[in-house]
Amino acid sequence: MKHSRDPSNSSWIKESQMAQRTNKKTYMRSNLKKPRGLDIKVVARRLKEMSYKIPLLGGTNSKPLDDSELTDVLVRMCPQAWRKKYVKQTVSL
Repeated sequence: MKHSRDPSNSSWIKESQMAQRTNKKTYMRSNLKKPRGLDIKVVARRLKEMSYKIPLLGGTNSKPLDDSELTDVLVRMCPQAWRKKYVKQTVSL
């Protein structure tokens, strides 16, 4: 009997592929970082382009990010000092 995590087990491969597809948004939220030399407007534009391509990846959660999700990802991509400043600015609104 094959171990459930055995890569040669086709059901494990299907489960792994499904997990990868459904976690694209989670990956974007947690792992993307703003490149130092890139303007924030350029980063925002590229992030929006990436969002439009999420449906092409398939999976159960394959809708593009809405504006609030895009903002969340963009803020998380920025350095900690930027995030603190953003929070201060949005709280005062």
